[in-house]
Amino acid sequence: MVCGSIGRVFGLLCSVTIAATAVAHADEASNDRVIAEKTEIIVADPTNAVAYELRGEAWYMKRDKDRAFEDCSAAIRIDPNFGRAYNCRGRAYSAKGDRDRALADYNEAIRLDPGYGPSYTSRAQEYFNRRDFDLAIAGFTEAIERNPKQAYFATVMRGEAYAAKGDTDHAVADYTEAMQRNPAAAWPYELRSAVHFDKGEIDEALDDCNSAVRLEPGSAGGHYCRAVVLLKKDDPDGAIREFDGKRSFLRTYAVERGDGMRCPP
Repeated sequence: MVCGSIGRVFGLLCSVTIAATAVAHADEASNDRVIAEKTEIIVADPTNAVAYELRGEAWYMKRDKDRAFEDCSAAIRIDPNFGRAYNCRGRAYSAKGDRDRALADYNEAIRLDPGYGPSYTSRAQEYFNRRDFDLAIAGFTEAIERNPKQAYFATVMRGEAYAAKGDTDHAVADYTEAMQRNPAAAWPYELRSAVHFDKGEIDEALDDCNSAVRLEPGSAGGHYCRAVVLLKKDDPDGAIREFDGKRSFLRTYAVERGDGMRCPP
C-alpha cells in the first residue's frame, strides 16, 4: 500500500465531497418518496413551481445533477421570483462544476428571499469551492447566524476554510464547537485529527480517529483516518486491520476523496 497526500488532505481536499456523499445517502427512501409525490402533483398541475423545486432538491440529494438542474430550471421558468428555486439550480450548477453560474444563482436566491437560510450556506460553500477562503469564512459565519438548522455543517466548513488558510487555532475551535453542536458526529474528529497530524501530534491525532470510529463504527472515514495515523506510527499491521473486511468500502472512499491513496486489489 502507498499512501500519498496524507496530511491536510484529510480535510481541505475532500470535505465537500464527504459532506455531499453523506447528504446524498442520508435517506434514499425519503428522496424516492418525494420524487414520486411531486411527480404526481406535476402531472396534475404542470405549473406548480414548488413541486418542481422540491423534486429538483430530491434529485440533487440522489446525486442526479442533470435531473435536478432540469426541475429547478423549470421552477424558475414558471416563477422567476421563486428564490428557493435559484438556490436549487445553483446547487445543480455547482455539481456540474459551473462555479460562476452557481454563485450567480445563490446571490439571486438571497436577493429574492433573504430569509431563506440554506442559500447562505450554499453561497459560502461555493466561495470555499473557489478557494476564496476569506469570503468563505465570512459566508459561513453569516450562514450560522441565518440558518440555525445547518449551523453544524457551516461550523465544520468554516473550520476547513480556516485550516486552508493555515489558521489552525480557529480551525480547531470550530471543529470543537461542531462536536458540541452534534455530539454523535465523527466528521469533526476526523478533521481535527488532520490538524494534529500535520503538527506532528500523532497521539492526539490517533485519539481523535479513535473517537470517530467509536461514534460511527460503520463509516469508512474514521477507519481511513486511523489507518493513516497507524502507518505514521510504524504500525502497518494495525493499519491493515483497519482495512481488513472493509477493503471495498475504503477503496471507494479513497477514490471519492481523490487524495492519491492506493489500496491493494
